Order: sequence, then C-alpha cells, then structure tokens
Amino acid sequence: MMVALAALVISLCALFVSVQEVRIMRKQQKVSMLPYLSVNRSYTGQGFGYFLKNSGTGLAIITSVEVFDSNQHFKNWMDITKTYLPDTLSLGYDIVRSTTIHDEVITPNEEVCLFQAPWCDATRIIESKSGDLNIRICYKSLLDDYWVLENDKRSEVENCVETNNIQFQ
Repeated sequence: MMVALAALVISLCALFVSVQEVRIMRKQQKVSMLPYLSVNRSYTGQGFGYFLKNSGTGLAIITSVEVFDSNQHFKNWMDITKTYLPDTLSLGYDIVRSTTIHDEVITPNEEVCLFQAPWCDATRIIESKSGDLNIRICYKSLLDDYWVLENDKRSEVENCVETNNIQFQ
C-alpha cells in the first residue's frame, strides 16, 4: 500500500512538471514570434520620410492602416499632399516614393519606406504640416495576437476592426 501511494505521488509530481514545461514552451514560442513595429520620421540632407520597422522576432501581418489628422482621414499619400499644399504648389509622382503596406507581411528587422520625398518648397510645407498626422496600424503575429500602433504607442487588442471607408491605401 505504501509503495502504491508513493508511486501515485511521484506520478502526480511528474504530471505537474510536464504541465509546467508545456506552459514555458508555449511562452517561449510566443516570444520567438513576437513582432514589434515602430514608425519613424527620418531627415537627411536630401529629404525626409516616414519609415516602418519591425524590431521584433516574428512576422508582422498588417491588417489595417489609417492615416488622419484632427480634421479628416486620408486615403493615400497624394491625398495628404493635395490637402496640405496650397493651390500654387504641387508635388509630382516622379519625385515621391511611397509604399502601401495594407495586407503586407513585414519580416523581422525589415524597414519599409512609407513615404519619402526630396527637399523642395512643397515638401518643406508638407513636412511642417505633417507633424499633426496620426498613423494607426493594426497588425498581428502568426499566433493571431493583435496589436495597434498609434503615435509610437503600442497596445495589445482583442482583434483588428477594419473599416474600409477610412483605410489608407
């Protein structure tokens, strides 16, 4: 009877240790697949731009992107330039470099140019007025954990709600 009781206690201890190991392995798996996005403004002697970087260890799957200021949501970068520039100035597609990231996958340590333009009268105006822009990016990991990045503040959310009428393309 004593041997049977000792075997039962040892079995229960082994089961407890196994369950703990599985929990730790799941946490390690989650951390190894954790994306961490940031949006940075970059300035050089040639121009300025917005860049998105994944500093995490896992893939970031972009599910929705919104760009807005206190007055309106924008559909694309050219919409922003048209709104911020006076009628006397324009910015052509030939000098602007921009990328759409909606539904894209950003790999670890990848940096994506969202918008870049060389210095000229028009881009100096855009740069001065674009300080009020808010960029909200909702993204997920391969394990379906969701985050929202807005103005360099990252928060975990239950799910991303995509609203097509305000999506940035």
